[in-house]
Amino acid sequence: MIDHVRDTIDNDRISITPFAGNTDPPPVTATESPSYQMLTKTIREIYPDVIVAPGLVIAATDSRHYVGITARIFRFSPVRANSDDLKRFHGTNERLSIEGYADMIRFYRG
Repeated sequence: MIDHVRDTIDNDRISITPFAGNTDPPPVTATESPSYQMLTKTIREIYPDVIVAPGLVIAATDSRHYVGITARIFRFSPVRANSDDLKRFHGTNERLSIEGYADMIRFYRG
């Protein structure tokens, strides 16, 4: 990533220093892979009213620790959240609804 930024900026007067502990993102898993298809199937079984589509996670997750184990990594959490819930993620009074928690348990048991 640092090399990409340096090449893009192409200005030696600008210093780019990575933060300690930063890592490159894990590889993207193809939506045609059996693992993605299984994840999609499970999501639709537990949450039949949602649209399943790949997205971008813009923060670090524990997935960076699994790169040496598998090339198929998903940054996914089966949380159904509304706009009020999103304000509390990693913040004051962080919590899930009882129904949301029950859905997560059903997903992981599925």
